[in-house]
Amino acid sequence: MRNLFITLTLITATSVACGTEPVTNMGAGFDGGAAGADGVSVGADGTARSGTSALVDKGCVDGKFAETFPNPSAPIDDLIAGYKQADHRQFVIDVLKARYPFGATLVQDAPNHPNTGEDCIKYFIKQFSSDPTVSAQAMLKSMGVWVHECGHFYDVSGFSGKKYAINGAITLNCKAMGGADSKLPMYAGPAPTSFPRSFLTKDKYVSKHPGCTYPKQPDCDGYLQTYLGGDPDNGKFESGDQGFNLLMEEAVQYVNSLATAYAFADLKSGGVSHTDRDGILNFLWYVERYLHLARTAHPEVHKAILADACWRELILTVWGRGWLYLEATKDKAGFGIQDKKLEGLVKDPVLLGEIELVRAAHGC
Repeated sequence: MRNLFITLTLITATSVACGTEPVTNMGAGFDGGAAGADGVSVGADGTARSGTSALVDKGCVDGKFAETFPNPSAPIDDLIAGYKQADHRQFVIDVLKARYPFGATLVQDAPNHPNTGEDCIKYFIKQFSSDPTVSAQAMLKSMGVWVHECGHFYDVSGFSGKKYAINGAITLNCKAMGGADSKLPMYAGPAPTSFPRSFLTKDKYVSKHPGCTYPKQPDCDGYLQTYLGGDPDNGKFESGDQGFNLLMEEAVQYVNSLATAYAFADLKSGGVSHTDRDGILNFLWYVERYLHLARTAHPEVHKAILADACWRELILTVWGRGWLYLEATKDKAGFGIQDKKLEGLVKDPVLLGEIELVRAAHGC
């Protein structure tokens, strides 16, 4: 299950909560190339500059965002043929190096779990109903899990404040916000408090895509209970008790999930259903709703977020990177289930206005 809550409830490492300026290094330039069929500007070497979505502002951080795309045509047949169960972790790293090098960095450089000492892949293998190490194909079908979860390990250990690794060229270090997340020692932070993300289950938008009940009905939010569930007043720390720090962390990793799906698009023919458009669209919607709820009901939180250059840059960077990969995968079979509906929810004019307020605060 792609749930940072599982990881964080077991991590006990501490860090100093402090504010830092964003650390940004855009790296080398990009080739312009010609417009590709998927709506992105693609160079001969497989790089991409930016998406063509009308939902990004070309004059701001989100519209200027660019990165080298994964290479879904890079050959990995030799690696598959040489697969050894005992070397499953190195296999994951090697195929990612071939197709999505930043994903390889997240897996290779993620610290071991501080309680169990296990690497991120071994830790999450325990949550599978059957052992995926039995074959290369089984490991490949879970590539999105390895990148997403190892991305959490990579971000949450060994830093002061809150670290968000966006890609190989950009890392943002934002100050921790106190409150909900400060129940975990590495997220202890100053006021103002970041209200629990479970508050979104009672906002005016939840009825547009309500959480699933069981037996599961169609057309419901399958992410809600995992990420927004729980009662902040019951004395137990639950997933929905997490606040803005970790809402953004999940959004960062769901872009990585979609980038991984793009890198291994050929696996769809093997029966894999990539739902990663659903994941990032859900979280873009959650981020919009969190900002709206902050502005209308928790103005001190909203003011703190928009007053901080790092938080503004993070929101706009995730927004821009998310739409870059959403544009690249639109109308492609096997990348989503409810993505058309979710995209409509994200495009709500009031909620889009919340992103515009972030841009305005950032001077765009």
